[in-house]
Amino acid sequence: MPEWQKTITIPGSNMCELPVIIPRKYLNKPVILEPVSYLENSQLMGACCLVQATRSNSAYVKMQIINPNKDPVTIPRNQVVAMVSHVDIKTLQNLSDVEKQIRNTDSVSNLETKQKDKSKKKSKLDFDLSSAELTDIEKQKLKKFLDSNRNVFATDLSELGQTNIYQHEIQTTHEIPVRTPPYRTTPVMKEEIQKQVDTLLANNIIRPSTSPYNSSVVLVKKKDNSFRFTIDFRNGGGNWKDPRYLRKKNGERRTKKGKGERRKESRERRTKKGEWRKKNGDRRTKKGIQRKENGKRRKENGDRRKENEERSTEHGERRMAKGEQRKEFGDRSMEKGVRNKETGVRRTEQGERSTESGERWPVTELNFGRLF
Repeated sequence: MPEWQKTITIPGSNMCELPVIIPRKYLNKPVILEPVSYLENSQLMGACCLVQATRSNSAYVKMQIINPNKDPVTIPRNQVVAMVSHVDIKTLQNLSDVEKQIRNTDSVSNLETKQKDKSKKKSKLDFDLSSAELTDIEKQKLKKFLDSNRNVFATDLSELGQTNIYQHEIQTTHEIPVRTPPYRTTPVMKEEIQKQVDTLLANNIIRPSTSPYNSSVVLVKKKDNSFRFTIDFRNGGGNWKDPRYLRKKNGERRTKKGKGERRKESRERRTKKGEWRKKNGDRRTKKGIQRKENGKRRKENGDRRKENEERSTEHGERRMAKGEQRKEFGDRSMEKGVRNKETGVRRTEQGERSTESGERWPVTELNFGRLF
C-alpha cells in the first residue's frame, strides 16, 4: 500500500483492490499472487491474480479482496497478504485453446489417465507400535491420527511430490559455466546410474535439461549394500555465491594469510575466550559468595524471628497468669462486698430495733451532783 497510508480498511460486504508491493526482481515479469492464510484468519477472501508490475508504478500491483462480513476489517501496513511466483508466458493458454485440446482424443485420454492417477488412493501405513509405551486406547488414537494425515508420508519416490510455491535461484560469481567430465565407472555402476535416473524421471523428480552447467555423478554405498545417488558439486561450488557469505570469506582469508598467521589468530581467539571464561568464573564466584552471605543473613533473621516468637509466647503466658490473678482478686472483692452488704443490712436492722426500743422507754433527765 502507499507510504502515506498506515492501514487500509475494507468495508463490510464489499470488494476492493488492495495495493500490494512485490520484490523488484519481478519487475516487467508476469507473476501470480496467491492469497496466504492471513486473509482466511481475518475472514477475508482473496483472488488469485495474474499481474505484471512495471518500473513506472514502483513495483505496486493490485489484488482483489472481498470482505463477506458485515463489520469492516483493517489490514496494517507491511502485512504479507500473498505469495509471489514467476510465471512463464509460454505456459499460459487461452480458454479456446483448452477447449480445442479437450476435444482432441489424445488430450481426453491424457485427462483420463491423470484422473485415474489422482483417484488412486495411497495405501495405509502399518506402524509397529508394539514396543511403544502406550495403552491400547492411545495406540488406536495415534493410528487414527496418522491415517488421517496419510498425505504427509511417502513410502516411495512416487509419493514424494513437488511444490511450486518457491522458485529456487542460484547466483553465480561470473557467467562462465562450469562443466566437469563424467567420472569413469564400471558397467555395473553405469547400469545402476541409468536405473536411478530412469526412476527419478518416471516420478517427475528430475527432467531433461540442456543447461551448460554440468557436474559428475557419484554413487555412495550404503550399509544395506544399496547405492545413494549423489552429485559432486566441489568443482562448480566455487562459482556460486553462498547466501550466508561465510565460506567465501573463510576461503579468501585462508588464501591471503599464511599458516603462522592463522595459528596466531587462533591463539588470540583462545586467549580471549579464556579471559572471558575467567571473568565469567569470577562473576559466578562473586555471585556464589553473595548467595552464601544472603543465606547467612536469612538464617540470622530466622533465628531472631524464632526468639521473638518465644518471647511473645512467654509474654502471653505472663498476661494469662496476670489475668487469672486479677480474676481471683475480683472474686475475693465480690465476696467481700457481699459480706459488707450483709453487715450493713444487719446494722440497719439493729438500728431500727434500737429506735423502736427508745420510743418504748423514754429517757428521763437526772441531776447529778458535782463532787469537789
